[in-house]
Amino acid sequence: MPDTILVDAFSLSEFLPVARTFPGGDGVHVFDELVHAEVIDPESGLPVPDGERGELVLTHLKKEAQPLIRYRTGDLTIRRTTDPVCGRVINLPRVVFGRTDNMVKIKGVKLYPSEIRAVLLGVEGISGKYCISVTSGPGGSDRVALRLEGPGGDDVIEEISRRFKSQTLISADEITLIDELPDGALVTDNRRGPT
Repeated sequence: MPDTILVDAFSLSEFLPVARTFPGGDGVHVFDELVHAEVIDPESGLPVPDGERGELVLTHLKKEAQPLIRYRTGDLTIRRTTDPVCGRVINLPRVVFGRTDNMVKIKGVKLYPSEIRAVLLGVEGISGKYCISVTSGPGGSDRVALRLEGPGGDDVIEEISRRFKSQTLISADEITLIDELPDGALVTDNRRGPT
């Protein structure tokens, strides 16, 4: 439609609102009268210079009931100070492009690898060692492969498949049992290139 303006807004369930797009700017601009946004090194907790990648940390400036102070979001972003855009000077040019933890969003659902421990608890025939691989399937849909260590059998795979769906609300596209799982990342996301 003519004269339609699309707005991209960024907020968290714990922290509303954070930022949105404004005409004449790029990325999202932080509501800096409500929110203090900083970007830190996830390891040291120290702020990084403008333009460097780090973890987004937010502080409520006006909220009186249960304000969050230096709330670590776990989101990777870049913060820039810009010329004023609609009165706002703090900008997240790429918004969020990754996580500091191993959380991965699959089929619209956030999956934390720690949830897999609950899936595997008490299942005989597996060691508890696992890895998750996410790829793009036909048409761009997410595909999830779960690799587990242990001899197991078809009954173990069926039990894990049922538990995985119940715990995560996601169906695993492939579950493989192998004798020895090599050390490596718990989650491998092959849907996009490096950031």
